[in-house]
This record gives sequence, structure tokens and C-alpha cells, in this order.
Amino acid sequence: RNFFFFFFFFYAGTSVADVLQAHYKQYGRNFFSRYDYEEVESAGAQTMMSELRAKVTDPAFLGSTQGSFKVAEAGDFSYTDPIDHSVSKNQGLYVRMEDGSRIVFRLSGTGSAGATIRLYVEKYSSMAAEYAADVPHVLCVD
Repeated sequence: RNFFFFFFFFYAGTSVADVLQAHYKQYGRNFFSRYDYEEVESAGAQTMMSELRAKVTDPAFLGSTQGSFKVAEAGDFSYTDPIDHSVSKNQGLYVRMEDGSRIVFRLSGTGSAGATIRLYVEKYSSMAAEYAADVPHVLCVD
């Protein structure tokens, strides 16, 4: 199976990097990273999530400017099971910016000790100068 890609790039006379850059040029690039903070004291993690929930669900938060981003949508998300259609509420907090960038906070108790806080950060870019940049550099907010 893996030989398909080897032969494709060999006979096409191109590299994976060239294919990616062509894709980015046409569609833009999404930069994504996940950060896991494990073995966090559970009560402190719950307090942090409660305070974040109060902030992102405050109507004044919508339209606010956070760094160089403007908040388009924010809230507590739920998951609907595609098989039995059951709904699991309070699955995490999300903030979506006007440019499509997102931040998601999730609290999990599935670690070996304490709680795990997961932070997902995603930014879309249509700026060619960023396409070859490293993910942490692009996701850094000044």
C-alpha cells in the first residue's frame, strides 16, 4: 500500500512538499495543534472550566476582540450519537473567530490521576507567506 505514494511521487517528478504547497496555494492551509495538560487537580480544573463557561456564554463576549481575532461564535457544545441519536451535553467549550479560527477546551477525567484539560487550537490561513511556517509559530498570538 505504501508503495503507491512512493511510485506516484517518483513518476510524477514531484515531492510531498510540492504537492502540499500546490494544495495550500489553491485552498489555503489549516494549522492545528492539541495540548494536553494531564494530572490536573480536579477541583481546580472544574473551577477553570466554570469560569471559562461564564466568559464564553456571556453575550458581551460575542463580537469582542481577542488579540488580533474577533469572536464570531462561542458556547458549550454537545454531541449527538449518529446511531441512537442520544445527546451528550457539556462536551467542551468552543470559541470560533470571524476568520474561521477556533479554540476548544475540553475537560476529561479519563487520565490515570486527576483531570486532563485538552486545548485544541486551529487557524486557517490564506496568506502564502505562512504556508511553509511551523505550526507553533503560526498559532502563536502576539
